[in-house]
Amino acid sequence: TGLDADGGEIILGSGITNAGSMTLDGAVLDASALDGEAGTIYLRMARNVVTDADGLSMNDAVLAAGKVIVEGVATYQDARITSSDTTAWKNDARTFMNTHESAVETRLRNESTGSDDAITLIPGIEVQSEGDLRIDTGLTLTNWRFGAQSVPANISFKAAGNLYVNKSFFDYPTSYQDPYSAYLDVETAQQSTGYSFTAGASTSSAGGFTSSDPFAVSRGIGDLVFGDDVVVYTEGGDINFASGNHTEIGKVNPRSTDHMNLPNSFGGNDMKYNLGAYAGNIRGKAGGDLVVKGVIQTAVGDINLDVAGSVRMIRNSSDSMGTIRTIGSPMTVSDWMASEYNWYGEDFGLFLETDRRAATHEYYQGGNIDIRAGGNIQVQMLSGTTDEMFFLNLDAWDDQTKLSQWIPSTDEFIRYEYWAASYGGRDGVSEVRPAATQGIATMGGGNIDLDAGGSVFGQMGTFGQGDFSVSAQGNINGWFLSHDGELRLTSMTNIGNISDDQAIQAFDSRIKLSAQGDTTLA
Repeated sequence: TGLDADGGEIILGSGITNAGSMTLDGAVLDASALDGEAGTIYLRMARNVVTDADGLSMNDAVLAAGKVIVEGVATYQDARITSSDTTAWKNDARTFMNTHESAVETRLRNESTGSDDAITLIPGIEVQSEGDLRIDTGLTLTNWRFGAQSVPANISFKAAGNLYVNKSFFDYPTSYQDPYSAYLDVETAQQSTGYSFTAGASTSSAGGFTSSDPFAVSRGIGDLVFGDDVVVYTEGGDINFASGNHTEIGKVNPRSTDHMNLPNSFGGNDMKYNLGAYAGNIRGKAGGDLVVKGVIQTAVGDINLDVAGSVRMIRNSSDSMGTIRTIGSPMTVSDWMASEYNWYGEDFGLFLETDRRAATHEYYQGGNIDIRAGGNIQVQMLSGTTDEMFFLNLDAWDDQTKLSQWIPSTDEFIRYEYWAASYGGRDGVSEVRPAATQGIATMGGGNIDLDAGGSVFGQMGTFGQGDFSVSAQGNINGWFLSHDGELRLTSMTNIGNISDDQAIQAFDSRIKLSAQGDTTLA
């Protein structure tokens, strides 16, 4: 990688259904970095292949990475998942790790060079259906840890037909109930369960699935539906989802628990989500449309979406809109202690943690958002109508951070206010804040890159440091924000053609607009 860049990710898999082998003898797999954080090598195969020296072989292989994850996968055939199924998965995974963890890791470290201490075996669970698959039981996976190293599992759901996710999944190893002793930030986030959801998974004519890749789908076959009020959350793992046809993210549950430790989680925070990963990445692929009625959200992980059709962010009501956002991390304790805001010093831990969390204008290291769509990327009403500026919800956009400094000599508090994205909830226990930022946004740093084969319409912006690029074959309309970076809008037709209210909100930014047709700004 280049200077100031982290290492990448190398993912290799062999057939799970037919237990394909993996031979890496003499191979060089390099995910290292010059001066950033080394990347990850991820190897995925059936459990009986992992435990067989001839099935998984890496004699004289060079593995250069910060982490080398070896996933041993067990498969289960099912059409409707219930609680009795999940008990069997957990027991099988525990037996596998207790029996094979030490022997497999020792063998692979002896065979290879470069990343001996980084090699970790984890259990994989893959539930398969050659028709439709319904997930009708949920799981809290925080205590699903296996082997001597207490590693989490990776859980995959794969249907040749439709996949319906009707229940919620959580893994939150960092406590959110006591923010003063174990607060979640970019440094404290822990590894947790990874999830994959695949509808329309590719199958062979003889039956069985053709690939271990969660994104291998048959175009035009299989819808993936996350039901209303369903929440899938992981702290440090990844969430992958794919469909041969459409994917639908249901409406968000306003009563769902916040596991991301957001600024006002103790005071009625309303920043909820359907798919959430704090430090993990969310990757999605749809052969048709991606319909977002709720929220896709990370903190410092990236969001990458590849959609053959359109990305449709549904305006559900007067205060709710389909949203894709990254929120960033609060300053770590060490950064806060060295900052201008640490007015109280080490003896005021309550103030330190409360204010560190409340200083949303200083949230940083937020994940990037990258969306590729063959059709439109747009906000629309449930009826399907779009391209009207009043469809936007700028009441759920920006806000003020409010901090108080105590002056001991006069026993006074001085209040400071700073512009920021809106993190919702309440100020203390009384003052209701605006709804959390909606639309497409990197709220605490991070880039946005949108590429549409059709038009782009919505409220979108980078609230921290980051570049923002929109490229569309069709028109570009909406509300666009750039706080600290470059904003680039490129249209093969028009910019700002539907309203005299077309606006660009810019701070310390460079703005470039290019259109083959007209450009109109308010």
